[in-house]
Amino acid sequence: MTFFTGKYRADRLTNSAEGIVGTKRKGTQMTLDEERSAFFAAFGEALDAWTSVEVHLYLIFLGCVSPADHRVAAAIYYATEGFRIKLNITDAAIKVALEGRSELAEWEKLYIDVREKSGKRNELAHHEVLADQKRAEGKRFLLIDSLLNPLRKRKGKFLAPEGLGIKELKERCKVFTALAHRLGDFHMTCGKGGPYGEGGGYYIEPRGFLPVKHQP
Repeated sequence: MTFFTGKYRADRLTNSAEGIVGTKRKGTQMTLDEERSAFFAAFGEALDAWTSVEVHLYLIFLGCVSPADHRVAAAIYYATEGFRIKLNITDAAIKVALEGRSELAEWEKLYIDVREKSGKRNELAHHEVLADQKRAEGKRFLLIDSLLNPLRKRKGKFLAPEGLGIKELKERCKVFTALAHRLGDFHMTCGKGGPYGEGGGYYIEPRGFLPVKHQP
């Protein structure tokens, strides 16, 4: 949901040269609708990057459980509600599958990092967008926490320039992508003759599936 300030309304997001959105403002490089598009593009890419984290986590869970039918593991994993539960059942499976192995220490570091980053993902899912044309370029659209909640974490002036703008969302996308790669590397490393068994696997890039054969 997007909250608009002043006279700026969603129905005025046009490319018309007569609209406040369609004309260049002095000292800026983007019109309001251009910034809006860039903001929501960065927003979507950050969420997409987190999807890669969740898929990699599932593949680790699958490798630990090693069912005769992979659909059984998928049914269990995706039947759980909430990412924290998915993370915890994967953690439990790994502690059994990697018991006594050095890789367990690496997983414990990953577990803490994934748990911490999941809170950053929740901000994208549950915070609200504030649009204010009077702000500086790059900050006219911000993702902020619980705008209408009197107990919101961010105190201070109601329209203070706080929250996630385009730059911050792009940085968050990079953080999530790096985390997904770390999970993918862990999956592939432990899959070589480890509890994941033999055969092929999948290494997930943010933009698709790349089939990979495990080397002996």
